[in-house]
Amino acid sequence: MTDPRPDLATLLPELYEPERRRTAPPTTEEILAYLEGELSAEEEARLQDRLALHPQATGLLLDLADPSRLDDEAPAPEPDLEALRRRLRRQGLLDPAPAAFRRSGVHPLYRWAAAALLVVSAGLGLQLARQAAVEPLPTAIWELLPQDDGGQRGGDEEVIAEDGFAHDLILYAPALAAGTDYRVVVLDAGGEAVVSRLTRSNVPGQIVLRLAADDLPPGRYRIRLTGPDETPIATYDLHWRRP
Repeated sequence: MTDPRPDLATLLPELYEPERRRTAPPTTEEILAYLEGELSAEEEARLQDRLALHPQATGLLLDLADPSRLDDEAPAPEPDLEALRRRLRRQGLLDPAPAAFRRSGVHPLYRWAAAALLVVSAGLGLQLARQAAVEPLPTAIWELLPQDDGGQRGGDEEVIAEDGFAHDLILYAPALAAGTDYRVVVLDAGGEAVVSRLTRSNVPGQIVLRLAADDLPPGRYRIRLTGPDETPIATYDLHWRRP
């Protein structure tokens, strides 16, 4: 039987391609300023949005943030970072040895740089968190597609995972515009709102809700996504159970 759910690999490029054509990729100088902490919070947010639209630029950032480039005594890259590089290369998003990556004379301040990526989806959804050095990344990343007009559930409706950890809930909807605030309401099985949060979409077509370990225990949930004026946009169902 054919799976009725949309294929993220084909759906997402259609959502972000117009925005990608309008947005220039970050330059090497901008990435260096980002790693050194010279950008304001607003400038960092804009640069992260551009990185998400241009995955190839993320490869340059990963290379510049790699401490092993500085000297022979530098620590080896983190295993997660190496695994991410291999995944990007397999997907054709990272050139194994582009000329730009062989630049020399990196400033010693880059020794502290610890860049981490949030993989939102295959081919898109690369969100960099330079703050990962002080703010741990979530243990789990869950992706959900909205129900269609006929009530067909989409995305990862059932999630099997241990509780007691933080996680990111990634909601997809074509109507979402980057730089716009939306309200995400999570209802429990009894219809009571357990989470209600105004969250900004940083990438067209998606929004990320970060949940702390004690925000959402295992159970069945209905998730409603609305505009700031409570105009309905999409509905999602989630069933989280322990192994």
